[in-house]
Amino acid sequence: MLKLQLLALALLPLSFMVENSYAESSNTLISLPSPGYALVKKAIFIKPVEANKKLTFIVWLKLRNKAQLDQLVEEIYDPNSDNYQQYLTQDVFEEKYAPTQEMERSVQEYFITQGMQAHIVNHSVKVTASAQQIEQSLHTSLNYYLYDDYQVYASTSLPALQPEIAQYVIDITGLNNIPLYHPDAVSIQSDEISLDYED
Repeated sequence: MLKLQLLALALLPLSFMVENSYAESSNTLISLPSPGYALVKKAIFIKPVEANKKLTFIVWLKLRNKAQLDQLVEEIYDPNSDNYQQYLTQDVFEEKYAPTQEMERSVQEYFITQGMQAHIVNHSVKVTASAQQIEQSLHTSLNYYLYDDYQVYASTSLPALQPEIAQYVIDITGLNNIPLYHPDAVSIQSDEISLDYED
C-alpha cells in the first residue's frame, strides 16, 4: 500500500506537466480563419454570452500534400492528362492526403486538456465547451449581437492557438451563428463536407 502511495505522489508532477505543457510551450499565438467573423462589424452589440452557455464548434484540419492534391485534381479533369478520370480511391486519399491520426489526436488532446469534450469526426475535431472555456482556449470573447433583426452570437476576434496546435488547423467554424449566404455553390476542400452548427 505504501509503495502505491509513493508511486501516486511521484506521478503528480508528471500530470501537472502534461496539463500545463501547452501553456508553457509558446507565448506566440497564431490567428486562424473563422467563417462569418467579418460580419460582426455589421452587427449591433447586445451583451456578452453567458460564461456557462454550452456551444459546439468544429476544428478543421489541414490536408497533407495540398499542392500535389490540387494539381492531381486539375489533371483528373483535364482530357489531355494521363490522369484524366483516374479518380482517387479512399485508400489513396487516406494514405497521401488526409490528416494523420497523430494530427487528429494532437488537436483532440489539446481541447480535452482544456476541460472540453472533443471528438474526432471525419478528419475534423468536434468540440463542445462552455463560452468561458472557449474564450480562454481560443483567446477571444463571445458576445450576442443584433444582425439583420436576428439575435446571434459571435466571437469578437479571430480564434488563436499556439503554433504547436495551429500548424494542423485550416480553420474553425461554429464560433458564430450568423447566417452565411452563398449566391454560388462553393466547395471547401471536399464536395462532401457539410457544416453542422449547434447552439
